[in-house]
Amino acid sequence: MNKPTPFGKKTFAEYEKEVNDYKEFNLSKVEKVDLASVKELSKMINEFKSSFDKAVSAFDKIDNVVKAVAKPINKAQSLSVDIDREYKQFKKQAKELGVDIPNIIENGVKDVKKLDSSLQSMGNKVKAVEKA
Repeated sequence: MNKPTPFGKKTFAEYEKEVNDYKEFNLSKVEKVDLASVKELSKMINEFKSSFDKAVSAFDKIDNVVKAVAKPINKAQSLSVDIDREYKQFKKQAKELGVDIPNIIENGVKDVKKLDSSLQSMGNKVKAVEKA
């Protein structure tokens, strides 16, 4: 079988060897690319899992902080309402008795009212985070 082929002066055996060498070369390149792709994708998947675990951990920490912040805000808001109600009653009684309200009470209630708007803003932010 050393007849020349229609593709040139090579024999069929030489042509067959050349074709096989070409196939082996191209197959080995594809396998290397596939192995590299598998390795890269595997690495990316592991990085994703690690990032996800860190995000969950950070979220849990944030959730705990929000809960810790919400308690004193809720307590302060409740006290603000109680102070307002008590002050109105105190003011009415003082007027009926014809006595002046001490400055310390007047100034304290004014301070509570000023701080209450900041407290409301903080409460709204905490509620927004809790809903998210």
